[in-house]
Amino acid sequence: LAVTGAEVVNIPRDVSVNNSRGAEFMWQHFWRRRFETGLRMMFAVVFLALFGGLNATQSLGHWRYFRETGYSYDQMRRGNLGMRVALEAAERIPRDARYAHTRFQANSIMPVRIRYAMCPNKNTEPTWDVNAPHWDFYLDVAGEITTPDPEWEQQRLSGDAVLYARNGHSFAAAAPTVVSEPWMPRLRGFLFLTVAQLLVGTALLSICRITPERGGVAWFLGAAYLMGFATITGAIWILLLFGIALHSGVVYGCSLTIIAVAFIGARRSLKQCLACLFSMKAWRDSHPFALVIGVIVCCFLALYILPTLCSPVMSWDAQSHWIYKANALFYHGTLDFSQITAHNEYPLLWPLNIAMQYTLIGGVYDEVALWTIALMLLALFSQLMGACAILGLNSCLKWAAPYLFI
Repeated sequence: LAVTGAEVVNIPRDVSVNNSRGAEFMWQHFWRRRFETGLRMMFAVVFLALFGGLNATQSLGHWRYFRETGYSYDQMRRGNLGMRVALEAAERIPRDARYAHTRFQANSIMPVRIRYAMCPNKNTEPTWDVNAPHWDFYLDVAGEITTPDPEWEQQRLSGDAVLYARNGHSFAAAAPTVVSEPWMPRLRGFLFLTVAQLLVGTALLSICRITPERGGVAWFLGAAYLMGFATITGAIWILLLFGIALHSGVVYGCSLTIIAVAFIGARRSLKQCLACLFSMKAWRDSHPFALVIGVIVCCFLALYILPTLCSPVMSWDAQSHWIYKANALFYHGTLDFSQITAHNEYPLLWPLNIAMQYTLIGGVYDEVALWTIALMLLALFSQLMGACAILGLNSCLKWAAPYLFI
């Protein structure tokens, strides 16, 4: 199917939609609708200029705030009052303690923030029952406990929140206000897994006799990253199914083993693939205006991705399901989600990959999840451009795919 707006065009059975034949068929369709297509492209340019300017202002403002915090993701987390209260409470509760907190409205994100920050501690009940408490620590955000037991310990947190500890339980030693952020371990873990995935994907594509000549260098690297991502993460998932605990040794050993096996299998075809990948012809664009258009689109891509790179995890879905599941995998090292997670039917490949990066780093630094999302976005754009190149579109027109997506 070739789709233009709401119209669907059925391709005859005798038409082979590939390379120049597919491009010719699509251009015939666009030419028959040239007025409508031209009008859409004109409005696309106007809207891109308008919203691109707004997006640039927002992205650069986000970068400025990130720079003002000293490039500290922890400072940015604590800039949100709800997240700051949750983190302060989590720092004062010992590992594996039971806790409860104030009951919130159904649409409030505060329970999600608390649950995310408290992981792997267990939330026993969302209400306070003085007659039958099943908790060790209680986070009172709304001031509902007016006459606490005199034997309870208590600590005041930001925003007039109070954290209580029942008899026989003590607070953990207070952590510093801003947790130190080791940049090198984070970069080392993130870069190791990224490079490993690229190497595995490159070897597997060369085994399949797929080279950059098919869709371009960007398309090839994006496909290699995605294939390596699925292969290495899938292998770790299989090991977890057999009861092997998740830790850094398993991630390093499994990744290096898969790289070795993939390169041994690709020893005959890899040379041709790498020669094509590093040749000047593969990186050169034939159209004189392609470089200019490419630079403009890449600037919009950078503005589109910049807020993702400069942010910790703060969204509802990420803290409630996806990255929370990655935290659980890191802390427990197994596939047992019976106690602390929700929506266990959600696929595990994405959170497991983030948990693997946590094990290489040695802690939960959820910004690497957003760095990985940025790579996924680049891989998506590369596949869109590669699809246009495979259809036979020229160098300028293939930039229309990420341009229209933005």
